[in-house]
Amino acid sequence: MRLYVGATIESCDDDGHTFNTRMNMTQLAFIKYLDCVERVRTPESINPFVGKIAMSDEIGVAAASTNANARNMCDAPTPPPTNTSMESAQEIEVESLTSGNIAYARMAQWFKITIPQSKYYSIYTTGSLDTVGTLYDDCGNQIVRVDDRTECGKANFRIYHKLDRNTTYYIRVTEAKSNTGSYTLVVTERVLADSVTITPSSIILEQGKTYELPTTPNTFVDVAGVDPLRNVYVNISPASANEQKVLWHSFDHDVIDTYSGFHGDQRYHTISPVGSGTATLYAYDWWENGNAGECTVYVPEVNANAPKVTVVSCIADGWIVSSDTMGADMANAFGCTGSYTVETPTTISSFETCWRETNECMIVHTHGGPNSLVGQINSGAQSQIISKYDIENLPINTKIRFIMMTACEVAGGLAYNNIAYWLSKRIHPNGIVIANTDEVTGGDKTFRGSDNEKTWKVYKNGEIWDIELPLTLTMADAYSIYEECQ
Repeated sequence: MRLYVGATIESCDDDGHTFNTRMNMTQLAFIKYLDCVERVRTPESINPFVGKIAMSDEIGVAAASTNANARNMCDAPTPPPTNTSMESAQEIEVESLTSGNIAYARMAQWFKITIPQSKYYSIYTTGSLDTVGTLYDDCGNQIVRVDDRTECGKANFRIYHKLDRNTTYYIRVTEAKSNTGSYTLVVTERVLADSVTITPSSIILEQGKTYELPTTPNTFVDVAGVDPLRNVYVNISPASANEQKVLWHSFDHDVIDTYSGFHGDQRYHTISPVGSGTATLYAYDWWENGNAGECTVYVPEVNANAPKVTVVSCIADGWIVSSDTMGADMANAFGCTGSYTVETPTTISSFETCWRETNECMIVHTHGGPNSLVGQINSGAQSQIISKYDIENLPINTKIRFIMMTACEVAGGLAYNNIAYWLSKRIHPNGIVIANTDEVTGGDKTFRGSDNEKTWKVYKNGEIWDIELPLTLTMADAYSIYEECQ
């Protein structure tokens, strides 16, 4: 028996005459607790004490007597597990949660389970202990051994294997680094998620706005007053995982806030930029079984004087002049007179810089085609600025709500795999792109398509909208089409 006040102040085994313990001490005003265990004659075995503890103020005179189980005023030491061999394996069932405890270094715990149906099962542990799992058949032959589940980034093992009906299997659980501790073993028919990916990997958001994020790969509740980010997708791997919902979170609370709530009986998630800067947004599978997906969020500083219209132009002098006229015309049509700039990117990098800095509207006034935009310099030489594959990797810029493409044939080729299509998936989800499948002719303020058929197309978030368009477009027409698509 050991007597405690805050630390051990006295300890006694036998009193010299019997196997019982006895301590004679000066009276103390406060005794925290007595620690009593029954020690059997093997050093490895410690059993809880069950009996009476007598306290007296004089030798031989009982002042108090109480029934004691375990540590009387505190818990008894947990006895070491007994299922430390295949022969002593603990029986468990499918869909049960079984507590385990690695009590000493290099210890192993064994479990056995008889499978009710032939199918794939997930066998894994939860907790902070770095476990290793081994699956055996009923003859003791190893089927599979797993340390870390690298796909999901977990220190706990996870076995996914087909098991046969009415067959008994054995599971051996050990600790990878000779540590000790507890864990929970689970055998389930559920397929667990390994990882989540977010497409695209970066987005640009405006301060003062609130956006809805997808809860499943691309579904939204459509909360009133919130813009759904329909061009943001999540993917949970493997596709067969039972849980296809995600949770969103960020640790960069000085830049973005994430929120989760219910709209009726449906859960939704929103993101609100609260400051300028860069933040990392994470998407976890619902039960956080796998690796989280990551997306970089850029929130630019609020600049009331920033141009509202950006014209992407070829660098040749004649193109600059006409681009200047187009920018002023669009700024006037969209209600931001005089607020425009003309840029002449010649590389992917310079186009992306221009893209990030564009605020509301963009005019693409370059050479081009279904697969790329092409620039022209004063010498007449041409070079590719950006391809449709590069556009696929641009960040979503939710500031951009309208793009007018005067370049020829950028909506041509495959309707859902051209320059116009990909740009429409990289702007605000309510934004549109107007582009042509044929050559575009006209001056600085009117844009004419083919005389033979309707060749203008309107893309909204990767979808072609069936809108009656005039053969010749003006910027005022473009604004009316934009309004119709909202």
